Amino acid sequence: MSIATLELEGSYQEQYSQLWDYCNELNMRNPRTNVVVKSELEGGKSQFQRLYMCLAACKQGFLDGCRPLICLDGCHIKGIQPSQLLAVVTVDANNGMFPLAYAITKSECYDSWKWFLEILREDLKIENSHSYVFMMDKQKGLIDAVDQLFPNAEHRHCLKHLYANFNKDHKGLTLKLQMESIARATTLPWFYDEMKKVLNLHEPSHTWQSNRNPSQWARSHFRAEFKCDILLNNLSEAFNRSILNARGKPVLMMLEGVKMYIMLLMASRRESIEKWHDQLGPRVIKVLEENKRKGQWCISKHAGKNKFQVRQEHKREFVVNLNAHTCGCRSWDISGIPCQHACSAVSRFNGNPADYLDD
Repeated sequence: MSIATLELEGSYQEQYSQLWDYCNELNMRNPRTNVVVKSELEGGKSQFQRLYMCLAACKQGFLDGCRPLICLDGCHIKGIQPSQLLAVVTVDANNGMFPLAYAITKSECYDSWKWFLEILREDLKIENSHSYVFMMDKQKGLIDAVDQLFPNAEHRHCLKHLYANFNKDHKGLTLKLQMESIARATTLPWFYDEMKKVLNLHEPSHTWQSNRNPSQWARSHFRAEFKCDILLNNLSEAFNRSILNARGKPVLMMLEGVKMYIMLLMASRRESIEKWHDQLGPRVIKVLEENKRKGQWCISKHAGKNKFQVRQEHKREFVVNLNAHTCGCRSWDISGIPCQHACSAVSRFNGNPADYLDD
């Protein structure tokens, strides 16, 4: 072993030995931040096992201004002592990625996820998981931990990872696009129509998809109260990419790097919010403007009591209820953003569709 390697390994070991002092200092400097370190005695010495961290600003930001969506993923920590970084991110009011909590563990397994999520549950004071939706990939240890700790929550599986499993035995661009069409269908009749199409294309593919719980990957089966229709775990992947450089450094430098990234992210968003011309985020405005454009091609007829029957060009007709903020297509229901049919109905009395966005 070279001298440089020995020095580098010594640096890694030295930083682990200073980890407890770092966590105590962070707790004093940043009140309400929760840092938990787990260690075990090995050879008469305390050896690091796991670390959990949830910065106070992240926790408060989630509780005050984010949707009840919890995206879970893990990534490798590079270096002499390989380990895993487990992370929880969520989505803010501008449909942006918002870091919530993260942990360092020796491996990504059921025990590690269960330990991490137990502390997170206590941190967020989650007593009834029915009010939350969890987005994750198909890792068995993660799925089992979420099922045990949050049995009443809505569990979604990332469509990208689901397709990776599907593609092992069912290849072809046509089948891929059809699977995406099934996932994007927002109503049950639409969902079953798309399932019939895949049956005609390839019966084994239909069997594979029929054996998967549609509430975990198809919008037609998503509950409406979360106002979030995402199908992919891209938010977690975006966070993992953003801390890529920090993941190759010794533990204290890595933790500081992640903390610095979150600090700069929040500062830049504060600055961007001050430049907004509306109370709405630009990403939400972009979706709403597109729906307004499509709504110009719809024909809406007033049915009384703020209800409308809306015809989408020469296609289906949907009932829009402006009082209940619902549409027969369910797109408005599950996203919180007025769909093209709702925008058409609102335009009948020169209203502003932005007034009908979910809080």
